Amino acid sequence: MSEIGKRIGRRIKIRRAVLAMTQAELAQALGITQAYLSYLERGARPIDADLLTRIAAALQCETADLMNEKRKLA
Repeated sequence: MSEIGKRIGRRIKIRRAVLAMTQAELAQALGITQAYLSYLERGARPIDADLLTRIAAALQCETADLMNEKRKLA
């Protein structure tokens, strides 16, 4: 597991919580399984650029917000 993947996964989880969105809701919006989203949030699976862009759109934020810990998610 890469540290970058773990950081992005944590940021996805935080943003999802800010929006009061469940893993199941986000997974459904993305067309992936909840289990796969869980892997992504833990940094156990790599995220390609296309999926990261789709996640950001579903979470109503910029891709950079998920990649940069200095950017606010709330």
